[in-house]
Amino acid sequence: MSLFEIAPVFHLLESALLAKLAHLAGFPSPGPDESPPNLPPGMFCPGGSVALLYSLQLARHRLQPDLVRFGASGQPLSVFVSKSGHYGAGKAAAMLGIGTDAVVEVATAHDGSMDPNALRDAMATAVAEGRTPLAVIATAGTTVTCAFDPLNEVADACVEHGAWFHIDGCYGASALFSTDHRHRLAGSHRADSMVWNLHKMMGVTQQCTALLLREPERLDSCFSSGAEYLFQPDKQFGEWDSGDRTYQCGRRVDALKLWLTWKARGDDGFAARIDHAVAMADFARMVIGTSDGAFVPVVDTGFTNVVFLWVPPELRPLDLEYLFSEWSEGRSGAVWDRLHRLAPRIKARMQAEGTALIGYQPIHGVNTFRVLFMNPAVGPDDVDAVLGHIARYGAEEWADLD
Repeated sequence: MSLFEIAPVFHLLESALLAKLAHLAGFPSPGPDESPPNLPPGMFCPGGSVALLYSLQLARHRLQPDLVRFGASGQPLSVFVSKSGHYGAGKAAAMLGIGTDAVVEVATAHDGSMDPNALRDAMATAVAEGRTPLAVIATAGTTVTCAFDPLNEVADACVEHGAWFHIDGCYGASALFSTDHRHRLAGSHRADSMVWNLHKMMGVTQQCTALLLREPERLDSCFSSGAEYLFQPDKQFGEWDSGDRTYQCGRRVDALKLWLTWKARGDDGFAARIDHAVAMADFARMVIGTSDGAFVPVVDTGFTNVVFLWVPPELRPLDLEYLFSEWSEGRSGAVWDRLHRLAPRIKARMQAEGTALIGYQPIHGVNTFRVLFMNPAVGPDDVDAVLGHIARYGAEEWADLD
């Protein structure tokens, strides 16, 4: 993927796919039955972190049009992302010379979604300190709880400050395939850019990352070098060349994997994959809710991630509000300390015996399990088996904890 004359079919294929994805997100693009545009609404990138790097550079170029010729102006900038957002924001800021101190972590609600009032306060504080709000990174499907930031309210804040609005939809953007769940991304059409990892929920072979842009013409002004030996303006089909709109020039044809998968499964198959994942998560939530206190949900966003604790019999029923207040106020006693250390031991037992592999992470100060559903082969028996393993190992390990 660099020159149209080298890979004409793949350029047409990528353009058609990007247009269809952009259409689902509400970006300006041809409809699904129209011809693909010779200026696609974005590009395929090697992963979400690189896509974010592109987006922040585009944001800075919009703010400072002379950036390409004269370099960064030294103007203090701020980039805003929720405390639940991806760590790639700091890496991108470091690589672009913006600085990690410019990344402002915005407070979240209990479920991990960005608090829009906290965002407005953070942006106002940055302005008062002489910093320019460069961009806001909203998350559609956070890594741990799968929370969706309120995109319309984030968009309003961006408009107020002239900031670039980027959506990290690496995981959750695939909800757009489902008529039952696309409402979670209400407001996506207002973004300047959005990244979408099809190698996550859609099961496409890693890597397959689409970066969608509202104004794809900005890629030319930001990245074009006009190398005459490649990108001659008067050659046939030169307007289709993608290499001068990227930093990479030549790229892998990652779009082909999505094209073949989409052709095989169709729109209905993609929607069914999302709906099945949520249905299995709902089944897990039902089992947890009817476990007589053996399991308790910690955060519930209603999508594909189920975050919960296994509770030893002597602590049932567990008062989560009290638990979290104890941790936040630094008064956790020996019981809560044991509970915090329990999840790592359960996971280690599962790994050692080869029964399951499940992640845990601290939520509001206590280690909790996170079961994430995306595999279409997973069924109710798998859910019962995994929860059964956790309960068995939990009982055994709790007895041995000091």
